Amino acid sequence: MQVPKRHLPVVGVLGLLVVAAAGGSIAYYQYVHPPQTACGTHPVHRLIFMNAIIEERGGFSIFNAAILNQTSLPAFSNTTGANLTGLHFANYKTADNITLSASVDDTVTVYVKAISTNETGPTPTQLSSATGHGFDIGGGLNMQVVNGTLPTFNIPWGTWYTVTFHVTQQGTGDYHCTQTCSARHPQMRGGFSVGCGS
Repeated sequence: MQVPKRHLPVVGVLGLLVVAAAGGSIAYYQYVHPPQTACGTHPVHRLIFMNAIIEERGGFSIFNAAILNQTSLPAFSNTTGANLTGLHFANYKTADNITLSASVDDTVTVYVKAISTNETGPTPTQLSSATGHGFDIGGGLNMQVVNGTLPTFNIPWGTWYTVTFHVTQQGTGDYHCTQTCSARHPQMRGGFSVGCGS
């Protein structure tokens, strides 16, 4: 008399494979793909680099923008700005050189260098009483400062300033200089737009 061999039923094996595949998919989605916002996009960390010079000579001007592909910010110095050595990022082009743009749930780090027109060429020059530029964001945008201070009332000539904030809702606003620096100081501003999937 022979003892019958026991085999797992084919249905049982297939069932285990389906459960394992589903579990792997969930783990992949949860840990590899970052969460999506209400807009259906993945939030990113934007780095914006701009110069600040009196409005008569151009005002605020974005000269570089990047998406940060790591969790830590670059090293920063008020005299040299952000150190991008070894940083994982991807450059992108802004719509123009004066408008900050982001999507809901993005994090934005702005780097601003204050430039003195007394050191960079002909008239017009800034007011002799001015010691730098300032930076603030207005217009009712919903955001939370994560690192740095906002507003800042003085970025001394030739130095850098940085602030990082998280935007939480669609809207429009502006950023502007907070120190009276020239006759056209009230016009020294740029736009800020937070959209859905921008």
